[in-house]
Amino acid sequence: MVVFGMVAVMPCGWTVTNVGGRITEDTTWTFSGSPYEVTSDITIDPGVTLSIESGEVVQFRQYLVLYVDGTLQ
Repeated sequence: MVVFGMVAVMPCGWTVTNVGGRITEDTTWTFSGSPYEVTSDITIDPGVTLSIESGEVVQFRQYLVLYVDGTLQ
């Protein structure tokens, strides 16, 4: 299990991409969707890869968890 936590302040006018739930197919979080706000626990299913591009901002709401049963890259 991998747990991340972060608090960040974003300038007004930025759009936020809300994410959560099961990741059931290979997925890439790109800079164009940043920042990402985790709004519920996330599970990366076995055999599935979540790729997060360098420089991404990923914010977790308090007490949420990222379960990695697949690959986090």
